[in-house]
Formats: sequence, structure tokens, C-alpha cells
Amino acid sequence: MSDKMPYKYIILSAENNIATLTINRPESRNALNDEAMREFKDALHQVEKDAATRVLIITGVGTSFVAGFDMKDINEMTRDGFVEYVKLESEIFNLVECFEKPVIGAVNGYAIGNGFELALSCDIRIASEKAKFSYPETKFGWLAPVQRLSRIVGMGKVKEILYTGRFVDAPEAAKLGLVNKVVPPNDLMMEARAMAQQIAAVAPLAVKLTKQEVNSYIAQVEGEYAFNMDSCVKCFRSQDLMEGMAAFREKRAPRFQGK
Repeated sequence: MSDKMPYKYIILSAENNIATLTINRPESRNALNDEAMREFKDALHQVEKDAATRVLIITGVGTSFVAGFDMKDINEMTRDGFVEYVKLESEIFNLVECFEKPVIGAVNGYAIGNGFELALSCDIRIASEKAKFSYPETKFGWLAPVQRLSRIVGMGKVKEILYTGRFVDAPEAAKLGLVNKVVPPNDLMMEARAMAQQIAAVAPLAVKLTKQEVNSYIAQVEGEYAFNMDSCVKCFRSQDLMEGMAAFREKRAPRFQGK
């Protein structure tokens, strides 16, 4: 794998058996639009094909890890376009979760919506003291995911986080087990690389097979659970969603009607 790939929104680099994938849309706080998602997917395939890479680190530039869905895109989306976006999003999270190589999320700032989900898809999460996590979907009339969060956090806390859309700061995230470690912002990448070096130093096949065993166990525990696309589509173009988006743009409190 070459040190630099020709992406617009992704910076991909590799050194000492460790690849780093950095999301680079600072003007949108690294919100993932369709083009960024497709670049992200391609970059994952590049890393997976590289025999020299043993560990992948995912992070973001600036003050955000990933600040969720790009709000500017939704007004232009058709229903079919929305469904395709959600499918691509889900595919990427599954790729990260089932990636043959261990994945470390270096959460440098805001991990909101699909950014929270991306962080939870990683095997290990190291957070900056400035990191904040949130599924704000209910604030916009949207549907938040359940599966990955519920693996880590008790169901009462899952419901609280999803129903309220509130932020979970780095110390609370550590207390809940959402992150493995919280470090000062300037130490984040050093700590992530140190963890990656520890993993890269052990037997790669054993790590790969261990990850497969863990994922197999999770699949058995969760049974046939699958994301309900029908529920997601019901929120799309609902009056509440349109009101939530308008309130966000106009910087006012939304007036939801439950329709």
C-alpha cells in the first residue's frame, strides 16, 4: 500500500505495519456524505489487501471524529437515495467490525450519530479528553441504532442515551465501558500507535482468528437481529424530521407533532 492515496476526504498512510485512516472533512466536522463514505469503503479495501498492515487506526482531523450525517444532503435525497445511503453506511460499519485486522478508533472529538456507530464498530476505542459521544437522532425525528451500543451498556442506559440524544463525555464513556482509555488530546495518536504496536508485535494469525471467534460469539448471542429498514424509512420525510431539520437550520427549538 502506498503512503498516500488519491482521496478527497480520506487521508491514508502506513508505517511499521500500522495503517492510519483519517477522515478529512473539517469544513463539515468530518460529517460523512456519500462521496466520503465511498472513499472510506475503498480505503478499507486498500488496507485489507495490504499484507504488511497488521493494525488499522481510524481517526478524524480537527475537533471531530465524525459529526454524523451531513445535514445538507438530506433535503436533496429521494427515498431510494436515502435507502441506498443507509445500506452503504451499514455496509461500512460491518466492514470495520468484521475487518480481518484489528481496528483502533482514536476518537479525537465529537462522535455523533454515525460517528458514534463507527467508533463502536472498532475493536478498541481510545478517546481524547475532549471526545463526546451522542446519538442525537430523536432530536431531529430520526431513528438511532441499538445493536452495538447495547453490547456494551446496560439496557436502561441504552434507552436513556437513545431517547434523550444527550452527549456522553469522555469520563462517562470510560465509566460505561464505551472506551478503553481516555488520554490528553496531544497524547491521543501516540497512545493509539502504542496500542497498535503491541498488537502488531504478536502473532497475526492468532489475532485474526481470535477476532473471528469474538465476532462469532456475538453473532450467536444476538441471534437473528437485523436493522429494521422499514422503521428507518418511516422517519424519512416524516413531518417531525422536516421540522427537526428546519429547527436545526434556524437554530430554534423544534415543534414536534408525532407525525
